[in-house]
Amino acid sequence: LCTVTGFVELLRMDFGEQLPEDAKEYVRFISASTKRMSELIKGLLDFSRIGKEKILEPVDCTETLNAVIADLGEAIKESNAIITFDDMPLIQAFPGEMQQLFQNLLSNAIKFRKPGITPRIHVSVKSLPGYWQFEVSDNGVGIQPRHYHKIFLLFQRLHNRGTYAGTG
Repeated sequence: LCTVTGFVELLRMDFGEQLPEDAKEYVRFISASTKRMSELIKGLLDFSRIGKEKILEPVDCTETLNAVIADLGEAIKESNAIITFDDMPLIQAFPGEMQQLFQNLLSNAIKFRKPGITPRIHVSVKSLPGYWQFEVSDNGVGIQPRHYHKIFLLFQRLHNRGTYAGTG
């Protein structure tokens, strides 16, 4: 993919203005396709590493959520999102994966917002025998019941690429 991307850039730089419109469209298509493929490969690599050679550690979920909110600062500012959360526990977990989990859930809640409506996102938690149950609720577009079975399928998209970015 890096080679293809590199040659497409060379083609653009050396012959960009000389290319006919249909060839320019092909170059744009190749660029977009290689970018999507790179994102898919990165997603697969990240998924394949989950839980490997890691040790459970104490994770302060308040600190983790505050770090995620800081990381999402620009998206929160742009969308005017309001994010609240309950008192969070200290749990035994994989720190990086907990941060990634909260990051994915909050960024999805921001991304899949209703047009013209301020996103309101709340993270709640309850202690159950042997585990903690976290819930992220928001006032976004939601998921229709007919798509529930697709929610956790790898790289499954419920919207077209033009509506929402991402790999699914």
